[in-house]
Amino acid sequence: MSYTLRMKYLTFIKGLPYYQRRYPSRLTGHPSLNSAIFKRPLHVDANDSVAIAKAVEAMSKVYEDYISLLETANNDVLADIDLERKAQALLRARGWNEGVMSIDDPYLNSNAIEYFLDSGEFDDFFEYTKHPELQEKSPKVRVQERAWKKLREPPNKRGQNAKLFSEIFEDYWSKNKMTEQNKTHRRDRETWKKFLSCNAGDTLATEESIRQYLTQFRNHRIDDGVKSSTITKNLSVILAPLHQYNDSLANPMTIKRPKVRKPHDEMTDQKPPLFHTEQIALIKRLPQEDAWKELYVLISLHTGSHPSEAVRLSPNNFNFHSSIPTVTISEDGVQRKGQNRNRTVPLIYQVERIKALVSEGALQTMTSKTAENAGIQIKNLLVKVSPKASAYSLRHTLRHNADSCNISPLIQMDLGGWSPKELGLSQHMAGYGELGKDVEERLKPRRDALAQMLAHLG
Repeated sequence: MSYTLRMKYLTFIKGLPYYQRRYPSRLTGHPSLNSAIFKRPLHVDANDSVAIAKAVEAMSKVYEDYISLLETANNDVLADIDLERKAQALLRARGWNEGVMSIDDPYLNSNAIEYFLDSGEFDDFFEYTKHPELQEKSPKVRVQERAWKKLREPPNKRGQNAKLFSEIFEDYWSKNKMTEQNKTHRRDRETWKKFLSCNAGDTLATEESIRQYLTQFRNHRIDDGVKSSTITKNLSVILAPLHQYNDSLANPMTIKRPKVRKPHDEMTDQKPPLFHTEQIALIKRLPQEDAWKELYVLISLHTGSHPSEAVRLSPNNFNFHSSIPTVTISEDGVQRKGQNRNRTVPLIYQVERIKALVSEGALQTMTSKTAENAGIQIKNLLVKVSPKASAYSLRHTLRHNADSCNISPLIQMDLGGWSPKELGLSQHMAGYGELGKDVEERLKPRRDALAQMLAHLG
């Protein structure tokens, strides 16, 4: 602990490690900053000096990026926002409402003017107005001038509490407990930073600025040659904080996602499947691997499940007692591409081994991991038999095995949870007979299909 206590920018609050660093003086008064100190918790063991050192290094990068983001802004806009908020603070401190001198009553207005002048809050402003040519308008005078104007004019409620883009993202980050230790969260922050840097930097989020910024971001990414599917994902990352902020408004804005059209010559980035010889090699390797990896592979060969689905399985998802053993892949409250991925799939290959792995703790080990960690480890396993494989290769292997046996697209959808659009089916055709699809007569075709698809494994 003595080593970590001497680490730069590290402090401990109630025994927990925090990164704490003062903002540069050049950002003093920036409307996004509520204090002079940047302070973030480090989500690591307080007694692990190595983990703390890595966390401090990572948070230093976050700090530098955040400073860069704050400085990438329209300074005139930021100055006006700062002035507006200070004027509002002056009025709130005295309990005064905006627009109290805008009523159509000369007598009341005259009394109000006398009251506000006698308060002393506007002395500097009115002293300046006597000889404006002899002196510069000080920050204090500017605040008093703006506050006086807010008392004299009808209040503009629309946009009164508008936030900067950077504030909206920080609110989203905090509310959703996002951390720098999570790769996806770090990537989302980088996407947001790029969103602002593609435009005029940080500014107030209004309906018009949001529309312009989203459109400009899309156009910029297209010009950079980014794939349409990646741009669509980027826009989802950007829209999530904006929608959360919009939902909090009394008068929500209209926020529209810009359309991203796929160019005719854009190739689909299809993750490679494992071919039959590679699948056989993988099965032979499994006894040498951790038990949870063996369980993951056996389940995914049946279902095409990906890491985020696998780590959310529980013993209740398995049924080894019916005449057709099954595993059910369900959403469990997690956002998916659609309802299609909810599916019950027969288990026909190494069923007893799967059952033993579940009961002996392999399932518990697998579900204790994050989807990100599980995906990395599974990829490292798969590249031993197919150098270009990814964690999603097993999902595409299911499709490959089905196509190799000429399996009906409807059954493929039942096994892998693909949407009708992905398989070239109409929504009407795909939804026909949906009720009761998990009863035994509906499971038999899936079982028979899997028997053909996995026959090469012996």
